[in-house]
Amino acid sequence: MLTHDNVLLELRTQIDAIDDQIISLLKDRLAIVDQVGRHKKEMGINGCFLKPGREAAILKRVVMELRPHFPDAAIASMWRMIISASLFHEQKLKVSVFGGDESKGYWLAREYFGSFVPINKHVSIGSVLSDVEKNDSVIGVVPLHWQEVPNHYWWQNLKDNVSVFAVLPVVCDTANEQKSVLALGKVKPEPTGDDSTLLVLNTPLTVSKNTISKALQSIKISAEWIAQSPTPGDEKAVDHLIKVSGFIQQYDPLLTVISKELDNHMNYIKRIGAYANPIVTI
Repeated sequence: MLTHDNVLLELRTQIDAIDDQIISLLKDRLAIVDQVGRHKKEMGINGCFLKPGREAAILKRVVMELRPHFPDAAIASMWRMIISASLFHEQKLKVSVFGGDESKGYWLAREYFGSFVPINKHVSIGSVLSDVEKNDSVIGVVPLHWQEVPNHYWWQNLKDNVSVFAVLPVVCDTANEQKSVLALGKVKPEPTGDDSTLLVLNTPLTVSKNTISKALQSIKISAEWIAQSPTPGDEKAVDHLIKVSGFIQQYDPLLTVISKELDNHMNYIKRIGAYANPIVTI
């Protein structure tokens, strides 16, 4: 007759056997990552190897599969570490964040990219952007909302080859992004089917938010204002940072449609990035 201790020993032995299978599968996964890396080199693919759309799709699929058994945040954390460790094996990423050890950006960056990825902390967003611009393998992490960095509108200084590609955290208990930060780098944003796009609209000083909002609504675009600031070097113009639902390509025909709809009310429009919307816990 089996004792309770013997039953527990047998069950733990089964868990050990499953762990062995997981270890073996992780080794197999990493071997394929090596093949992907070699193939990229043969194809002459350079720059940052991050694939934000694919990573977001993997996370969402795994969370949906395991949601009845594990908390969403736990599932996302486990898979983010697998993805990040695999990527770090392929390419030595670095992260630059605005703020110190106690800043929201620092801890969200560690949670997303892993504690094994070097993180440089800066007291100015300008330094973060400089790191990103100088190195293809550096990712910057900056606040989404301007209230956290008064009088510093980083989105006005973003180079054309740098894009916002992710919002952190990837799992949250509300769709409200007031506590979010953005990841940006020399990375091409990718559509996932559930995305948001960040646009900068440059308008004459006399154009109101209401005028812009009505024009966007007329072409069925719902916009959320993130910030606005006078255009550097042009006292007669204003830059508006807005978030719109859906994925808009860098040179999407929709940008031309928006320009035509606003007609004389806009000087130019620029996409500065797009990202998968966070997974909202239920």
